[in-house]
Amino acid sequence: MTQATVSYQDVDDYDFRDPAVPLTDEQRFFRREALAEITAHPEAFSMIDWVSHTECGTTMCLAGTVQWIRRGKVYPDGIPDSATSGWRIPPADEEAVALLGLTEAEYHDCDFRDGLWFTHEADALARLRKLAQA
Repeated sequence: MTQATVSYQDVDDYDFRDPAVPLTDEQRFFRREALAEITAHPEAFSMIDWVSHTECGTTMCLAGTVQWIRRGKVYPDGIPDSATSGWRIPPADEEAVALLGLTEAEYHDCDFRDGLWFTHEADALARLRKLAQA
């Protein structure tokens, strides 16, 4: 089982969207598609791990679900690109921030106690519903 490896200080590395910059059509798509996927398959949604494979099936967190929609697979730790010292495939959390077009305020939504990746299923789903309406 893969454990989430992001610590609270890692959020400083996220490339949050500037609130003055409107969402792209692609970001709106990923917000709606992630909500549709989680709503259609709630048994596959768990905020415990980025992705977990068991004899009962596969579960994914919100970031894992977004990356799975994009790539058909979840890469919790990403795949480095040694040629550029960057990412060939970014870690699930970083890629999901970009694909969802999250602002820092959306990630740390004041109505909820924890950052989006560090909350339980009910809060994450409520937050995703708000994001999908934007």
